[in-house]
Amino acid sequence: MAVFVALGAFLMTLAGGWVAQRVTDRRHLVLGFAGGLMLGVVGLDLLPEAMEAAG
Repeated sequence: MAVFVALGAFLMTLAGGWVAQRVTDRRHLVLGFAGGLMLGVVGLDLLPEAMEAAG
């Protein structure tokens, strides 16, 4: 099972790198989207803990 997860992670990383190389004229849009997506995931991940700590 771990091998399949590692293979999936490898393939997604490879696909993401390929897409980043193909969209050179719109790279700023891809980077902005990726940054916003990561911030959203982090915010939504920390929100339940913050609400619990706030009481």
